Amino acid sequence: NEVWRCRDGQGPGSKGCSALLHRGQIIFFRGSQATVVVDASTERRTYEIDGGIDSGAFTPAARDGVCYSYIKGIVAFDIVENSKIESKNWTDFKMKWRFDPGKENGWDYQHPGISSISVDDSNVYFGHTDGNVYALNRENGEVRWKTSTGAVNRSSPAIGNQDLLFIGSYNSNIYGISKHDGKVVWTFKTGSAVHSSPSLDENLLVVGSDDGAVYAISH
Repeated sequence: NEVWRCRDGQGPGSKGCSALLHRGQIIFFRGSQATVVVDASTERRTYEIDGGIDSGAFTPAARDGVCYSYIKGIVAFDIVENSKIESKNWTDFKMKWRFDPGKENGWDYQHPGISSISVDDSNVYFGHTDGNVYALNRENGEVRWKTSTGAVNRSSPAIGNQDLLFIGSYNSNIYGISKHDGKVVWTFKTGSAVHSSPSLDENLLVVGSDDGAVYAISH
């Protein structure tokens, strides 16, 4: 049975952005501009943070009450701490940190070009259209490593149980990358660009490719 319906014209569904549920809050990136937080029990819009960008399609991440999203760079903010702030100006929100690589490194603030974000106990991971996969320190946003694939990386990183991170690239490859230092441990070649995000089981990695196939790979 439907409990409530929150309408947001550029929200989840219209731009390929998924909604995230964390500690009773629904978090999503509005395809036009903002990171939006909605109370899951009441439908009340807790707050939104205007990123000041034209478009984007990715899913934020959250862990231990902290959300990781894109607001003129990759940001981390405490969900509860900001819950009483009613503003659309991103400068009014209390950020734990913000990673700002600058336009000289190929980042366009108006079109962020990042994949969905993944987070574990230590790092925040994402791919980018600049050809790199990034790992940021979860506590302060400093770059732990970045690894070049030489192509656009919009597939969402999947975090393995061991030391590996898995991500697909527009160069048709799927990468197994060390979470510790960013070294490429292995690659698997598909027949076309990989947009989709890998899914993991104990022994298998499953991912789709633009060649029309779904691959099951032992990792």
